[in-house]
Amino acid sequence: MAREFLAAIRPAVVAALPGSPAKGDTVVLDGNGHLYTYDGAAWVDNGAAGGGGSIAQSTLAVATIQLGAADIVVAVPGVTGTSKILAQLVPNAEWDADDLAEISVVPTPGTDQITFTILRNGPIVGDFAVNYQVS
Repeated sequence: MAREFLAAIRPAVVAALPGSPAKGDTVVLDGNGHLYTYDGAAWVDNGAAGGGGSIAQSTLAVATIQLGAADIVVAVPGVTGTSKILAQLVPNAEWDADDLAEISVVPTPGTDQITFTILRNGPIVGDFAVNYQVS
């Protein structure tokens, strides 16, 4: 049986698609917010028709201290239990890139909503910015 592992990814945001990519390279194009992956021959727009949607951002507010994990539900019309979601925490006024290196987020789709679970070996409190893409 194959095992699946969740790992945080942070694709680079670029003004233009790189001219000398390697197969599997993934970037976010600043102009349209779409996620692109190089398939070895061409850049594939994962935000184009049939590939997914544009990247959206939400604030995940954790008002009281939670230890280890905190679940935040965000209403997202059109999401179903079988939707695929790519999510990453991004720096904001409360959490810089160094802080986020020890924190991860796991998205779970539901009917017209996404439950984002923030995981950290320690206390979780404050506002977290998350970028996500639904396909």
